[in-house]
Amino acid sequence: MSVIDKKFSSDLYQITWKVEETNHGLRLDQFLMTFLETWSREQIKKKIKSGSILIHSRPGVHRPNTKVNHGDKVTMTTKREDLL
Repeated sequence: MSVIDKKFSSDLYQITWKVEETNHGLRLDQFLMTFLETWSREQIKKKIKSGSILIHSRPGVHRPNTKVNHGDKVTMTTKREDLL
């Protein structure tokens, strides 16, 4: 579980994680739950379905049950107010 990039602006927050070997094969929502401990699974699912979560090696909007692979880069972009 490694954070490889973080960006802040006055209204947006963006973070990128790299999927480690121990997380290979997890569902995208389960992978994100390990980092977003204060978020409910429903909140995470909404972010995924809205297109706020990007897997760099795969285009398009993902589903919560999309499997992540070792080495994938996963980026979340959200409004800062959503983090509170």
